[in-house]
Amino acid sequence: MFNINQTLSKMKYIGLGISCFFFIFSSSLVSPKNVEIDPIIGQWQIEKITYFYSDASSRSNIPVKCSSSKIFSYKADGTFEFYSFELNNETEACTIPSNDFWEGTWKKSDDGNYIRSLTYKYNSKVRSHHVDSVGKFLFSDDHNKMTQILNYKESGIAMDDKSGLTEEHTLFRRIQ
Repeated sequence: MFNINQTLSKMKYIGLGISCFFFIFSSSLVSPKNVEIDPIIGQWQIEKITYFYSDASSRSNIPVKCSSSKIFSYKADGTFEFYSFELNNETEACTIPSNDFWEGTWKKSDDGNYIRSLTYKYNSKVRSHHVDSVGKFLFSDDHNKMTQILNYKESGIAMDDKSGLTEEHTLFRRIQ
């Protein structure tokens, strides 16, 4: 014989099962879990540059006021730009000139190094272009410090033999 209570009870379980299935399926589509953002993405400012020479000596340069101070901005879309500061003599403030900047692209290679192509522009005209410059970047555990290691020979950069300059380490701090 037909029992309406048993039929309704079974339908509740079927409805609950279907609802659970759709909830689980739809929540997995909403947002991916544990998406890792590349630590290079953000804005960085130089804290110190250390130059290493073939005679095992080194020399450090800490940017003061506006000289040697730059902001590097790496974006998630694989582009980046950087600006040098200049001193505004009227206000004595460091400003970023609107007509003088570098821009380019970056990508992380399988070996963990970064490959960058750079273009230097002044007054909207290309002044120089560096293709496939390879750099090794090391990050602090909290990703708020970054060191770029540039070996001139490995990067194909020809240096004056008299200088003996072999490598450059640039320490950055995250500003955004």
